[in-house]
Amino acid sequence: MLYSFFNGNLSGRIILDAEESHHLVSVRRARVGETVMLLDGRGGKAKALVENASAKAATLQVEEFSRMERPNSPVWLAQAMPLGKTMDTIVQKAAELGCECVVPLCTERSELRLDAERTLKKTQKWRTGALEAIKQCGNPFMPDIVEPCGLDALFKMTLPPLRLVCSLEEASLPLLAALKDENAKDGVVLAIGPEGDFSAAEYAQFREHSFKPVTLGPLVLRADTAAIASMAIVSEALRFAACPLPYNV
Repeated sequence: MLYSFFNGNLSGRIILDAEESHHLVSVRRARVGETVMLLDGRGGKAKALVENASAKAATLQVEEFSRMERPNSPVWLAQAMPLGKTMDTIVQKAAELGCECVVPLCTERSELRLDAERTLKKTQKWRTGALEAIKQCGNPFMPDIVEPCGLDALFKMTLPPLRLVCSLEEASLPLLAALKDENAKDGVVLAIGPEGDFSAAEYAQFREHSFKPVTLGPLVLRADTAAIASMAIVSEALRFAACPLPYNV
């Protein structure tokens, strides 16, 4: 099944914008008469027939529409920004795994430092990557990718009630055990540090704001591995188990 994105009303005859038209027709090779699944990023999905395979303004006729309700257990990822394309990968995988919000963090040991211009460019790049990810896997919900911020800004956000920080501290609770908390059903935010880990002062800040330290096991994982592994565990434990989605075979 080919997927495309349309930020509007998924009914009747619609015309895709130039970027989506190019991707659908020139990259994915959609042709007249072919069926496409349209996503609006807000839970809407529609089967549509390609009527005009224009690479600049493809026209489709919606034939069937459905809407999914957003899961009751939102999952957020607060990720300290690593260098290079690693953050791109983390955002893409978070989108595939159903993350509702990604908060790129600037921390004491973050390797990536951004000025105002690069912040805008990076944020737009991550949003584009998240959009491509939901189209690839058929996720009907577009995650919110906020601009990079520090811990103080994170703590001012209206966060999900179960707050967890992946930690190398000895007293950390296994992630699966932490997810048994009764607050988990109302949502989880996972904070993951940079390659050099959060500082002692930052861990103190997390504790002051009700974050519980959790562990993924005895091995020291890379930031991207920790993010993907923890997101997969949370999704399986909270989202897919409570609200199973149809499998694509």
